[in-house]
Amino acid sequence: MCGWARAARSRGGERRFSVAAGTVLREEFFQKYYGPAGEPMRNYWLTAEKHFALARMGFDYGRIRAEYDLNYGRRGGRGGRGDHAAALRFFQANQARLEALQGHHPADGPYWPALVPNYFVVDLAKVRSRLEAAVKSASTQPVGELDE
Repeated sequence: MCGWARAARSRGGERRFSVAAGTVLREEFFQKYYGPAGEPMRNYWLTAEKHFALARMGFDYGRIRAEYDLNYGRRGGRGGRGDHAAALRFFQANQARLEALQGHHPADGPYWPALVPNYFVVDLAKVRSRLEAAVKSASTQPVGELDE
């Protein structure tokens, strides 16, 4: 029995795959398939996997929106009573990235699927003017979610 199969078996004999079993399988594959080139190819594929898992464009959009909503939205830890000026600073720092992501593969464009579906698209100019008005008037109202 090869190493990955041993690692994938639990005490009762049934197959149970785990992270450890996947790691053993992957290391065995690199070693046996690529031979002497196993280490550089391992580095290549693990770097590619990390990029596709963590660095894709759509994740940025969700991360920025979630960070805004958690820090300044009603459902966040502050219950929406966040600082309007801080919310505006955060929005200004991320507005260009949000615009770029919303404009990349739009829902009405020829490419499918859209990077940001219609139901996640936010009118960024409206958000900015709402935040600027709240800062100017020193509002004590809740900041609200990004898409309100």
